[in-house]
Amino acid sequence: AGGPWGKHLSNSMKTLLHENYGEGLAVPIVSSGYDARGIYESGMHKHLDQLERELMVPLISLSKAVRGSYDETINSSPSKVPLISIPNGLTSDSGYALLLGSYVLATHSTSLKILNPLRGLAFDPVGLSYLLPRLGWEFGQTSREYSKACGVLLALTGYEANAEDMVATGLATHYIGSPYKLNILERGLSELNSYAGQALRPKPKTLHGREQDDAYDVNEEFRNVAVGNLIQHISEYDAAGADEYGCYLQDDLDEETGLFLKDKDPSITLAEERIQMYGEVFSEFVSWGATFQDALLEPTVEGIIARLEEIAATKAEFEGKSGCEEDVMVAEQAESLVSSIQQRSPLALRTMHRLLQQGAESDETLESCMEREKKSQMRLFAKEDGDFVRWAESGKGVGLAGMKSIASISKEKEETFSNWNHASVKEVTNDEVEEIVSDA
Repeated sequence: AGGPWGKHLSNSMKTLLHENYGEGLAVPIVSSGYDARGIYESGMHKHLDQLERELMVPLISLSKAVRGSYDETINSSPSKVPLISIPNGLTSDSGYALLLGSYVLATHSTSLKILNPLRGLAFDPVGLSYLLPRLGWEFGQTSREYSKACGVLLALTGYEANAEDMVATGLATHYIGSPYKLNILERGLSELNSYAGQALRPKPKTLHGREQDDAYDVNEEFRNVAVGNLIQHISEYDAAGADEYGCYLQDDLDEETGLFLKDKDPSITLAEERIQMYGEVFSEFVSWGATFQDALLEPTVEGIIARLEEIAATKAEFEGKSGCEEDVMVAEQAESLVSSIQQRSPLALRTMHRLLQQGAESDETLESCMEREKKSQMRLFAKEDGDFVRWAESGKGVGLAGMKSIASISKEKEETFSNWNHASVKEVTNDEVEEIVSDA
């Protein structure tokens, strides 16, 4: 009947889309927040007042508004309505502003990638320099042990975190699998009581002549609980490790077999009825962050590259030897990461690394990091003959794959730019970096 792509698409087109994007309600979106080349073409990058007013400040306001749907530290009057995001596709850079809310439901097509260094730019002002060094903290996940390494891996190497990776690090709150569950969610939400109607206790009586405390809500603890329960019900698991029944997967982990949903009383089920409903939740992203943690926590980008090159060089030592397949795989991954880092703007890489270091400090807040990201990004935009201007004038892209045209059904990958002002991060001076990230 046409499948998830609709009746109007041929089988060959559906195959192409499935290979590149997976199955979904439609072609998964690619959300980067704004058109960077459009900023250049309009000349806005030359007018800092306009750039700040029409791009940077709105991005900060959007991020605060979305985050404020549950976080009282970013907004003294949190929204009564929880914001639910379902990113069915690739989100990059400032697009993450829409994923800062109460619930982020990842589908099998969801992913996150930092592409700005391929444009000669650093972090957009949405708070990633604060959030990335704290991956896994919010939900007490295992990934918190490798949070800084994972943050560097995502920011500097262009690693694409998939749905499982995002939930494993708290970048998404729930994994729902299929975007078709949106229909169930919409129907369920439409049947819930309004915010005002979500009350179990009557308002306390007020005696005549005494002031009523309107600020105190006796039903505050019951508000939006039904929304959370509904989302939990349609999810396969959440960032805290619970499945759709609210049971924590780790609680049912069999110590001997490592399988979930172990039989507490085998006598009540037959062997063939004991179906393993969940495999272990695994994140390659967190695994690589742990594997390369020592290298990724080097204090300089130059040091990170050097350590990864050392690991990559071990491939020759292990290749072809029995039992060394994993060592070869690690070496090949290190080689791939080095290649990806070296494609990016050296100044942008140094800037982002410095922002991550500053954002990781204990006295930093989401707002202070957004403000620093704004100033740094504006300076990179406005730099005369800077890396951003060079990239924009080149007409090249950021390496995303897409369709050349519907008629030809051919895949095309964007060319990336390489003629940066610095040949490598070694050529970028500390003064240049401080000039970009300075609070002045």
